Amino acid sequence: MYDAQLGRWYVIDPMTEKYHPVSPYNYVVNNPLIYKDPKGKDVVIYYKDENGKEQYIVYTLGAVYKGNNQFVKDVFTSLNALISLDKKGVVAEVIKDKQSKIEIRYVTGDGKDMKPKTKMGFKVDEDSYKMMRAKQGKIFYNPNSGLKIKNGVLDPISGLFHEFKHAKHWINNPEEYINDVKNEMYDGSGNMEEKNATQAENEFNQGRFMPRRNNWSDGTPVWVDGPLSTKQVREDKYSLGDYTTSKPFKTKY
Repeated sequence: MYDAQLGRWYVIDPMTEKYHPVSPYNYVVNNPLIYKDPKGKDVVIYYKDENGKEQYIVYTLGAVYKGNNQFVKDVFTSLNALISLDKKGVVAEVIKDKQSKIEIRYVTGDGKDMKPKTKMGFKVDEDSYKMMRAKQGKIFYNPNSGLKIKNGVLDPISGLFHEFKHAKHWINNPEEYINDVKNEMYDGSGNMEEKNATQAENEFNQGRFMPRRNNWSDGTPVWVDGPLSTKQVREDKYSLGDYTTSKPFKTKY
């Protein structure tokens, strides 16, 4: 809580145990000119600045980003759109959860033909969960990676919703999540976890009058004009210079 007369915060941030490098009396990572924090809950977006140094930004429900990093702009746009469109509150529930840490990082192309990587993804740190009971995970996202299927093109936020569905399951029931990942399916669904996430993605897209995926393996990634766009563009239109790269957790998942 902020005391306007004293000009300082006199109650520590409820998220302080998750961000040890930052003062517990700090507001929006000590950068109130750029970020706003109306709710106090978060996911963390990692990116590289103009000097190639990795930085992070804490996203909160309805937050406004006023900086100039393109990846961060696109992620904020994507998350705010999902929160508005997601009638079941899947994304908001993940963001509000106080006991978890979900990172969002950029997923690159293969560096040769600039095509999007085959799949966006959600990776869990199972070892950390076993040792600390900490529900940590990473979502790898490309705001210009749509999915071309038989009846049309799905926008990038459709894929981001799919990954948040995985994150929600991991947060709520890690043991069941791991078992469902191990439960392989032979109908194009990949495994039970992917089958359920694809079904949820189809339900989310039905309300937006978007085409339906037949299964998890259905579709080919294509470059589109933005996170809410289904318009395909030239593969060489976008530079990856503003975006960050990262290797996922070393895990069998």
